Amino acid sequence: MWLGGLIPLAMLLSWAKSTREPSTLLIAQESTARFSRLGFVSVVTLLVTGLFNAWYLVGGIPPLLGTDYGYLLLAKLGILIPLMDWPLETVGV
Repeated sequence: MWLGGLIPLAMLLSWAKSTREPSTLLIAQESTARFSRLGFVSVVTLLVTGLFNAWYLVGGIPPLLGTDYGYLLLAKLGILIPLMDWPLETVGV
């Protein structure tokens, strides 16, 4: 749902930029804020469900630290969690 909204959002922003009317710029600003919140909720949902799935597959802390899958999972989390700070700053949460 979030990914499918990128093209319409880009079209809206392009239209708002070309018209340069205050009302269209307000619409574009509100749409961008809503889209950012939706994207953040989507990523958090994926993160939470992924954590539950990983816990189910790994089964605990010792396998997480002692298997290749566990190391890969920790690496992915190490990349994803710092990226979560950027949308918070963008949205102003």
